[in-house]
Amino acid sequence: MINRNIWNKFFSTLQRDGINALFRALVYFGFRFLGLILALPSIIALWILKPFFWLRVGKLNHARIGRLALDTDFFLRQRQLGRYSDGPFYCFLCDSRGLANRQLLVMFQRILPLCESRVLVALYDGILPILKNTPFHQPLILDEKDYPDFNKTQSSIQFTPDEIQKGRELLKQMNVDFENEDYVCIFARDNAFLEQTQPYNSWDYLDCYNADIDTYKEAIKYLNEKGLTVIRVGSIVNKPISYSHARFIDYSISNMRSDFLDIFLVANCKFFLGTDAGLAGVAVVADVPRVSVNYAKFGYQPYGKQCLYIPKKYKFLKTGEYVPSKEAIAIKLDPYLKNLSELNLELEDNSPQDILSVTREMEDRLDGTFKYSPEEERLIRAFNESWASPDAPGQRIPTPIGIEWLKRNKYLYFPE
Repeated sequence: MINRNIWNKFFSTLQRDGINALFRALVYFGFRFLGLILALPSIIALWILKPFFWLRVGKLNHARIGRLALDTDFFLRQRQLGRYSDGPFYCFLCDSRGLANRQLLVMFQRILPLCESRVLVALYDGILPILKNTPFHQPLILDEKDYPDFNKTQSSIQFTPDEIQKGRELLKQMNVDFENEDYVCIFARDNAFLEQTQPYNSWDYLDCYNADIDTYKEAIKYLNEKGLTVIRVGSIVNKPISYSHARFIDYSISNMRSDFLDIFLVANCKFFLGTDAGLAGVAVVADVPRVSVNYAKFGYQPYGKQCLYIPKKYKFLKTGEYVPSKEAIAIKLDPYLKNLSELNLELEDNSPQDILSVTREMEDRLDGTFKYSPEEERLIRAFNESWASPDAPGQRIPTPIGIEWLKRNKYLYFPE
């Protein structure tokens, strides 16, 4: 069965591109139907070949950069840990239309057998209902509960010497010395990218993950005063930030923006400060330290090497009262906030002061000067223990919460 989103995508594209869109759609659905017809004989052939050549096939989640980065990286890190055997030959398909980032795909192509073909993707989509129940299917799905071993693995993506030289020259045009100058990337998710690239869907349900870029201004000012350049990243954004400084670059609205620089900037920054979406995934796969602000998922923590986070707060719409963690567990708040409206809850974003304090903490951690006081150590220990209940949602990942945020909001976890 073809889901509603596919039909919405078809009619939206048809309205925009006319007869060419109709032709492409007919070709796609024709090959998809052919894949369905060929599913059974194809599976039989794969079983016959398995003793001599075991093929496992998957498809990249290509349309959104976070999924493209994290889902593919998860497979590669699982292979590093030996959780996928070397027996099969792994091959992955990708549709070049609607690709989130060409540079990232090129970097994955160096280490994974990838085939870019709209026809093969259509055939794969047709055969998938049968293929997924066989040992010949290799899904690319990030399973967060399996990420505690993340720090035991290394980043798989690397830049070539030519790419490093290219990045060095482009940064020079931005008045950044790649060899001798540290910079920080900042990012605030909004709906601009999805509304422009995938207008056939309604993305309102993701609004809870958004943030206002202007709330980063105090943190940017602090970093600039420390002599650090700050670069705002993101390929399509709602608005420029209302801040100006010689060491601040709003790259996301500049004519410098490209798929290559999107990846190069994030992969080489001192740390990444932003919401847990989109380009944050690139920071994770590149093993770049990051500060995850406005983290919205309930009971989960962001993952990544040298990661730090502060969450949004939940409150009741009618009374404006904040929801303590134990009460959120009791009313069964969904970790991915699917029942937020049903529970009459809303989220409150981090304040500029929240973002500034956790940015300071990350700077101190990276500079080797951060240390908890005895009181802070007891508070952190109590906070971690408060989530040890079997009723608590999520998978506990040892990512520290910003200590100043926790001290200001400890009433949410330890009611007096």
